[in-house]
Amino acid sequence: MAWTLLGYVLPMAAAIVIIPLLIHRLGPERFGLLTFVWMIVGYSTLLDLGIGRALTQSIAERLGSGEPEDIPAIVQTGVLLLLCVGLGGAAILIAGGGWISNHFLKVSPSVIQDAHHCLTMAAAAVPLVILGTALRGVLEAYQRFKEVSLARSAVGILLYLSPLPVLAFSQGVWAIVGMLVAVRLLELGVYAIQCYRLVPGLFGRLSLDKAFLKPIFSFGLWSTANNLIGTLMTMAYIDRLYISAMLGTAALVVFATPFDMVVRVLILPTSIVGVLFPAFSSLRSEPERVSRLAVTALNAMAYVTVPLFMALMLLAKPMLTFWLGSDLSSQSALIFQLIALGMVPISIGYVPFAFIQAMGRPDLTTKRHLWEIPFYLLGSYLAVKAFGTRGTAMVWCAWALIDLGLILRIMSRMLTIRGQAGSASKWTGIACFLAVALAGGVSNQTWIHFLGGLVLPTAFVLWGWRFLLADEERKMLGDRLPDRLKARLLPRGHLS
Repeated sequence: MAWTLLGYVLPMAAAIVIIPLLIHRLGPERFGLLTFVWMIVGYSTLLDLGIGRALTQSIAERLGSGEPEDIPAIVQTGVLLLLCVGLGGAAILIAGGGWISNHFLKVSPSVIQDAHHCLTMAAAAVPLVILGTALRGVLEAYQRFKEVSLARSAVGILLYLSPLPVLAFSQGVWAIVGMLVAVRLLELGVYAIQCYRLVPGLFGRLSLDKAFLKPIFSFGLWSTANNLIGTLMTMAYIDRLYISAMLGTAALVVFATPFDMVVRVLILPTSIVGVLFPAFSSLRSEPERVSRLAVTALNAMAYVTVPLFMALMLLAKPMLTFWLGSDLSSQSALIFQLIALGMVPISIGYVPFAFIQAMGRPDLTTKRHLWEIPFYLLGSYLAVKAFGTRGTAMVWCAWALIDLGLILRIMSRMLTIRGQAGSASKWTGIACFLAVALAGGVSNQTWIHFLGGLVLPTAFVLWGWRFLLADEERKMLGDRLPDRLKARLLPRGHLS
């Protein structure tokens, strides 16, 4: 988990440092063009169609059951399928590059030719990115998180750093995009070498095995559908559309600014679930073990994420006042707190989501979204119309809680350990802590915000130590505590 988290954090840190330099050197218009190319290349991962995750699930399952002989054929089938998709995406981008440059992008005439060259070169990166996601899925199936993280970190930093030496020789954005293609090619080469070492016979005679084509493609399509629909609701894109159309862009700032601040914390549960998914998949043939791991992971996710979001709820007003000023803070504080509250069930829901998909049933997670979305569309519309941005945040938070209940219900039916995922005392305790945090956060007393932001998360950590963590987790963490604190927290039998 630590390695995976590092792979997200280091590129973000590089972006914070380097992007201001690029804006200064390129100017707003050319930097905007570069940002557009980054977006196209980044979103080309959607053409992966969930096949990278399908490869992780299939390979990890065979590793766990001791049947590795099918792995080369599975990888080759997935890679060849994605190669065709990637080349198709590149061809579409090349064909449409002229129209995008001349009609879609609002750039000055002097930049149009540069934009056309950029899109043509960016097309070469599309299959590289898609194939990279497939090979990364193979490495994650083997639980090579350190290697994946180092490669992801290096690539993320190079994507921001490589334009600087290019600007010493050319002001054309096309040259920077050329470096982007080179970095993606380097990333693909690193993944390919690592996969070659792990999978004997991987790059022998390439073939598309029809026996694996249907299950991989089916898993990928269900997973992609879930991600598309889920992202619309999780990231509140539907709500943003309603607010823009009904209340105007000024109101959108009031809603989107606190939302985008809070959502950054999701890199933590994302890092955790990135490790859990291949672990669940590898244990699919051992129902008792995978059920115990799922329950343990559910408790651990709550233990890690709840205090963070409680602190955000309590400190929302002083943080927003410092960052945005008192006027925008007064309008956005309650929205910030409701979004932080809703992020708790979303974070915890990552565990059952990974578990259900690892058990080979991505259709169940997708179908639950299909049932939810009509009610979500109607509820969000009515909330914006009746209560504005705050009503939208309330509906979004209520949806997050309902969605967690639904996905936990699906997970509970698949567990061999009955009743553990839905322990009433556990969820009641978490709900009480969150209610107190929200009540403290909406108060107008600054001392309550700061004192509660320190005391309440600490109290939850101590409560969760006893009621959320299992004996082996307490033992593992306790071994790293000072002896005096260890004697207070651990049962006497664990001190040895």
